[in-house]
Amino acid sequence: MSWARALAFNLAFFAWTAICGTVGLPFLLTPRHVTMRFGRFWAASVLALLKVIIGLDYEIRGLDRGSRRTPPLPTRRCRALPGARAAGGTRSR
Repeated sequence: MSWARALAFNLAFFAWTAICGTVGLPFLLTPRHVTMRFGRFWAASVLALLKVIIGLDYEIRGLDRGSRRTPPLPTRRCRALPGARAAGGTRSR
């Protein structure tokens, strides 16, 4: 059944991206902050598609200072390490 959800998400993702890409072309002529706002709208809508179709959600940790919309940038080099989870578990051979 997970292949059906993956297929549904892929179809919805590419259709929505094509629609937003077509509608968003005139935004390339607007000021940068307007274009970025449209890009954030597209990204938020793709995350909503992931949550609704696949059931995948995300969590932001470590924002004890600063606002949630614009987290403070690190003052030194850092790495972002997402947690890895196997879809079907792990098997040893």
